[in-house]
Amino acid sequence: MKIVRLNMFILFFTIVVGSMMGNEITKTHNLPQNGDNFTKTRISFVAPGDSGKNVVWDFSQAQVVDGNTKVFYSVIDDSLINTTEYGTRYDFRLRGDTLLWRGYENRSTFMRDSNAAIELIYPMRYGDKATKPYCFHGEYSRTMTVRINGSSTVLCDGEGVIYLPDGDTIADVVRVRRICNTTINMMRKEDDTTRIMNVADTTMRRIEERYTWYAQGYRYPIVETIINTNFYKGKETGACSSDSLW
Repeated sequence: MKIVRLNMFILFFTIVVGSMMGNEITKTHNLPQNGDNFTKTRISFVAPGDSGKNVVWDFSQAQVVDGNTKVFYSVIDDSLINTTEYGTRYDFRLRGDTLLWRGYENRSTFMRDSNAAIELIYPMRYGDKATKPYCFHGEYSRTMTVRINGSSTVLCDGEGVIYLPDGDTIADVVRVRRICNTTINMMRKEDDTTRIMNVADTTMRRIEERYTWYAQGYRYPIVETIINTNFYKGKETGACSSDSLW
């Protein structure tokens, strides 16, 4: 298996207001707010570690490998939420107690949902789990039509203590794991649109695992880890791993 280390451990250094309520993630304390902005700093990869209770997650040896990147949030009518980072805008909608991911846009790709993916549920505490199918459609580089469909699962799978690279130790942390099992279909726009989209030479499968750690005193996660595993024509083609501290 080919593994690419992206060295993308990210630190968020602001937004301490609206602290997490005890050992649970709540809408009141953790929902993004209009005008919030903060900084991410990439650091070397560290595996996400164990699930369960009373876990110790040790990121103390991670090294900073990149400069700071700004992250911005905007909220419209208390339900439409946009975040921008690394030149990409991600769109979300709050529906009841569920935060839904509706798509994303950058200079090369435009994707919108016909069935949104689950991002988070409120409140969320250890052992909570939700699963939802989703479907996005759009285009890549203005020359390819793209369809993404699959299922997204969000699970609060850990409680414990985190050791951070700056020497801080944070207790009463909860970890959320989100898994997106996705099929990606691409077709050139000039192709006959009546063709079946999921033919072998235009289809890729991807499993994205994202781990986020939430702590009291922080609206946003303090740590993030992302692992993408790609499959093409039924064979695994590689994995990209990245970690993030917020």
